[in-house]
Amino acid sequence: MNPISATLGVSNASFVAQTGDWIPAHLFATIQAAYHHNGFAFVRVLQRCPQYTDHLFEAAMRDPSLVELLVHPDGVELPELGRIFKNQLRHDPADLDEARRLAEPDGKIRLGVFYRNENQPVYEEVRQVPQHTAAEKIRLLQAELDRYAV
Repeated sequence: MNPISATLGVSNASFVAQTGDWIPAHLFATIQAAYHHNGFAFVRVLQRCPQYTDHLFEAAMRDPSLVELLVHPDGVELPELGRIFKNQLRHDPADLDEARRLAEPDGKIRLGVFYRNENQPVYEEVRQVPQHTAAEKIRLLQAELDRYAV
């Protein structure tokens, strides 16, 4: 299962990105962008386990040409990484169809923001959560538990 493709299929996901643990500046900038995004944000971190899979992504760490950075002003842009990672693809994160195409495996390790939609309604806007006092919450909880009492 491809986590990026699967998340791009979730209707309320409004920020989908991928980064690698071997590029700390990109990792930090991606997580920071997701944190500041208002809505459902998903970041896949390509990560190695030092005990069992320390060789994972070793080729990409040694050869930056295997990594393709997705760059756009609405994405994660770190100009200093351009000196190391020459493969850069200008990708508009607002284009969901292109994000889905880029998420499909083709041998490239793509890092950056695949999809971002600031206009997507967030949970708090579409679901009005009723406000209850502590006593009302206990009463409602007790009523629910009573439904299952034997």
